[in-house]
Amino acid sequence: MSENISIAHQYYKVQEYWKEALAHKQWKLAIWVAEYSDIEIISHFLDTEGSALGETEEVILKFTSVYTEDEEYEKHLWSEFTDWFNLENDPKYDMHKALIKDNYLKTPFVPNTKLAPTFSNLLLEIERFKKALIGIDPSLIIQFGLGMHQPGFGDWMHEMLKKDIPTAIRFVAIDIAKERHLKSFKRKTRSKVYEIHPQLNMLAAMKNEMKKEVKGSQPHSPDAKYKLTVLELMEALPKEKKMLPLIDRLFTEAKQLGEPSILVSSYLIVSHAYNTIKEPKKGLKHIEKAIVLTNTIKTSSQYYPLWRSSMLFKAAFLLNLSKEDEAFEVYEEIAQKASKNLDYFYIMEAYRICATIQMKKKKYEDAFEYALLALNGGCYLDLQTRQNSTFLYVANLAYNILEYILGEDEKRPIVEEHLELWLGKDWKKLISAEENLNQHYAPLPKEQELISITN
Repeated sequence: MSENISIAHQYYKVQEYWKEALAHKQWKLAIWVAEYSDIEIISHFLDTEGSALGETEEVILKFTSVYTEDEEYEKHLWSEFTDWFNLENDPKYDMHKALIKDNYLKTPFVPNTKLAPTFSNLLLEIERFKKALIGIDPSLIIQFGLGMHQPGFGDWMHEMLKKDIPTAIRFVAIDIAKERHLKSFKRKTRSKVYEIHPQLNMLAAMKNEMKKEVKGSQPHSPDAKYKLTVLELMEALPKEKKMLPLIDRLFTEAKQLGEPSILVSSYLIVSHAYNTIKEPKKGLKHIEKAIVLTNTIKTSSQYYPLWRSSMLFKAAFLLNLSKEDEAFEVYEEIAQKASKNLDYFYIMEAYRICATIQMKKKKYEDAFEYALLALNGGCYLDLQTRQNSTFLYVANLAYNILEYILGEDEKRPIVEEHLELWLGKDWKKLISAEENLNQHYAPLPKEQELISITN
């Protein structure tokens, strides 16, 4: 039965869940309570409904800001809203310009920036925008983007639902089933909340699509058999007894294909499987074999990517085994070879983790130096990548550690100048300058430690 499940059918089910939700008129907040595997298709559906391809009459307005604190979050939402009406936006993706072009707006809508940037004022401005539309009177649904919201997001939503929300405006959000943030609403707002619990089977749907693609026109070829074994191994997780015969078969089929790079890849796949079931010792044993095998393909274009992946697995396994000194040496080696290959992202990543390891050891001067090396690698990435990657974490680390190292007065203006150059004028907001993003694995000094650092 599961072989008949398709992605298209899962999408149709999401669509039906949404239509059923819209038929209930009393709610103000709809919450998709989703499993991790279902998030992508639900997000894709809502994005489609928010575009010109949407089939329902409601217009979805999506915000991507992530909740931190009430006032800051509302300022970010306000900033997103006002940016929608920036006349310099690309017309290809600009809703505002499309409405003007199609004569739904006589003149450009100008948000009232004199208002305080609160969510209540944001709703008033959205309602004013809705009234400015000509010939259409859509119901609006504000979508709160899925992100790393802090736990207070649910409390904030509860307070917003207590307010006088315009009739034609409702909200929608996705909540991860295993990490609920939007729950336990109090009596005054509970009746305004509608939960959608989709019963989907995206894992089976994706596996079926992959199997169709793998089989292709030659389902019995050695290559197809090898790929199907990979899929079977992934399906066997986390049951090691089921994994073992598949691992043996995978290596046999890889050797039959006669390509050293495929054999290296097989060791990587098996290492990934052991990493998934939290068996770092067994994973490390296989990854060591992969690294040795990469020496046989040094002249191949596949050598460096396969060597890098193998070394990254090795370092991760060593960290899981609490062998931080050995892991540090591996990350340094990765960074050095990445530099030779102008692989800027992994220069940044390897040195970033070196900095983190030094932080955990309370070697703050060394941590700062490695953070600078990471930033120096990451600065060659394009702006969008810098603003949406671990570049922000290493920038945060370098910035927050300044006050705990020698020469702060000379170094601080240089660091700030470069962070503005690399991230833009709002760099402090982007790196969350007032908090330590690395606090869970790279704590800053405690007060009693500062005496020894500053003396």
